Amino acid sequence: MKIYSILLFLCVSVSAFSQYPVIEYTPYTRLEKEGSRPAPVEFDSVYHVVVLPNDLLSGKYDYVRCNYVRCKYGTRDRNTVEYHWDSWTTDGYFILVFTPHQMILYTSHENPNPNRIYWVAPITVQQYERVKTQCNFEYKWIEDHRGDKVFDRSYKNFSRLLRMINKRMGDLKFEIPSKKVFEGTGTVILI
Repeated sequence: MKIYSILLFLCVSVSAFSQYPVIEYTPYTRLEKEGSRPAPVEFDSVYHVVVLPNDLLSGKYDYVRCNYVRCKYGTRDRNTVEYHWDSWTTDGYFILVFTPHQMILYTSHENPNPNRIYWVAPITVQQYERVKTQCNFEYKWIEDHRGDKVFDRSYKNFSRLLRMINKRMGDLKFEIPSKKVFEGTGTVILI
């Protein structure tokens, strides 16, 4: 027992007085340090929202550093409209946010999994205003698990929600991407 105590003391002493600092790398710092391509972000000072590049998911960018929604999951910002649903496939939530400039579908997690942006599309201020006034309802998502099986229902939930919103939009409907187009884009890590 005494030998183990001495060894433990030596290990702690060596690591505590080591001349080399211990550097912890998270996936985010690794992205930034390896010269990856960050997406440019603009700030709209009128609506106080961040505007992402419309070609964000084209493969040009690896990550985007921003908080385009000032509030966390479950709360509302006065300049955004938000819908969300649980997802076992991402071990978190999908959140569809409408700003005066864009529709953005991203994931959020209460764990160390990275948040990712799945869809970005430009919208008009008129569409945004209509969503804000006409589409105040809670979305009942299609669950993506049954027993031990997990199904990727991200597109099904996304397109179903947009169809429900379009029913209330009158002549300002949103274009719903095909499943092939939706799944053909890459995702971008949201830091």
